[in-house]
Amino acid sequence: MPMAAGIAGYLFMGWCMDMVGRKPTIIASYAICFMGCSLMATATNIYALGAGRGVLALGIRSGVMSVSVYMSELSPAGSRGTLVSIEEVYINVGNLCATFAAWILMGSEIITWRAYVSIGACAPALAL
Repeated sequence: MPMAAGIAGYLFMGWCMDMVGRKPTIIASYAICFMGCSLMATATNIYALGAGRGVLALGIRSGVMSVSVYMSELSPAGSRGTLVSIEEVYINVGNLCATFAAWILMGSEIITWRAYVSIGACAPALAL
């Protein structure tokens, strides 16, 4: 389900960027990411968790595409490739930091899996 939602994010957000603009589409992708993390954190069964992952995948894929297009349109031609590449590096560094933080907190009895996915809602909430 997350893969299908990611593909839908790519397809739908391209149209959305053309219709409403780049910034509103980026804001919408932040809201979708927040909703996906909230759905996963409050999931009562495996189907709700899968739906939350699908919503999160939709938000992440649409956000990556929207931000890349926005950055490539605003950046000067000489530094366009560097700036878009740095975005990809930051995404991977963020994934590494999240994995490292989860590894550190894994032994704690107080923190459950719901806390891990709730922490994922902090960045989109701050961006909104």
